[in-house]
Amino acid sequence: MITPPPAQLLYSRTIEVLGTIKEIQLFWGDISSIVNSETSVLISSNVHNEKREFTDKGLAPQPIGQAWASLQSKFALDGHGFRPVLEATQGSSVWVTSDVMEHTLEQGGSDFRRLIRIDCLKPSKENVAAPPNIFCIHTLPFRQSTRNPETALEDYTYTLAALLAAVRAQEAADCIAAQKNEPYTELAMSALAAQQFDQPHVLLRHLMEEVSEWFIVSPKLRTIKVCYWDKEIHRKLLRRSMAESSENKKLDVENQLRRNLLDEIGEEVLQKEELQAASTRLLLEEFKLQLGHFLENALVQKEAELVTAIENMLTVLNRENPTTLEIGSSSGRLSEGLVNHLYSCFYGKRPSTFHGGIEDLATKPPTSENYRGLKISAWYKSYLHTLRILRNTSVHSQDEPETQFPQKLVNEDTWVLLVNLRRVVALHSELLSKQMK
Repeated sequence: MITPPPAQLLYSRTIEVLGTIKEIQLFWGDISSIVNSETSVLISSNVHNEKREFTDKGLAPQPIGQAWASLQSKFALDGHGFRPVLEATQGSSVWVTSDVMEHTLEQGGSDFRRLIRIDCLKPSKENVAAPPNIFCIHTLPFRQSTRNPETALEDYTYTLAALLAAVRAQEAADCIAAQKNEPYTELAMSALAAQQFDQPHVLLRHLMEEVSEWFIVSPKLRTIKVCYWDKEIHRKLLRRSMAESSENKKLDVENQLRRNLLDEIGEEVLQKEELQAASTRLLLEEFKLQLGHFLENALVQKEAELVTAIENMLTVLNRENPTTLEIGSSSGRLSEGLVNHLYSCFYGKRPSTFHGGIEDLATKPPTSENYRGLKISAWYKSYLHTLRILRNTSVHSQDEPETQFPQKLVNEDTWVLLVNLRRVVALHSELLSKQMK
């Protein structure tokens, strides 16, 4: 029996929204492995396959599917605590439905229509490792290859819009009615109703483009993780890998998916010959070793943002086909995490901006006794600003004017970036060692 492996990061994209850096990450594998106590989770369930529970408030759908099964197993959950957030009522301006889907729902009757809804489960506070919210969208299948489809192409987009509205509504209720001033900062979503697409890389690209718009109406949201896994697709890719690969070559489903995804989005990779050059290989190996040691630092391990940034950086560096923009984005996220962490060590709070944080570290005296009288040097500041500028260039890679020279980052810029970052990590480690004495 094939079970989903721990989720592997296939690709990440950093974007800037309203002056703030956001990140979308695409995974293949078990969604429960990328969920923590600060992650709100979004899954889907096909109403035709669900069990239904009769309650005093009517017919309640129970979730079904691989994503729910994984979450249920890992966090010891049951499906009886889901509460409705939004229903696909006829004529709704929030959950719009096509004429095709309306016809399907009319044939099913009013009780069936009420099954098309978005519910939310809030695990008990005693379950400290569980995510704070699990949203389940109960839908019709979005498969278009059948002779009599139950939905139209546009219903997939309409449903994603309804899901965002439900998440924002629940967030508002949590912040106001429950008096919890804790906006959602991270979402993890399964590849909702994946039958809409024949190829997993096409689905992931589509979802990445769709959810990038979510940041505009969710200003505190920092990261969206999209995770997909399908047993039949996994088996098919595994068979293809075995047929095409030699016995000595590692069979890697994730690498197949990643190559297809990079082709789909049109992003170029660093050539294998360049990565195998002696100087390049030495730089990468030494930097990965340095990051591994840095990650073991007790003060670093207390900072979830920094730990995640280091782990993502290592994931990118360990790939056989990283892209310049991926290295730029992950380096930028790690650089910002380092500035945020050092700022917190100096002043006991986060900086308002990446740029402002760097400037303050070089000019304002620390308020912490551990760093009294210190300030970072002009060249340390210069390294950080170089990383910030290269990060911004990675974020705006599609928007650079044709008249500037050079027009975009190339492979040689990657090595400038990594050398700067390696030195900044070393300096950060030295400063932390002063605090631990």
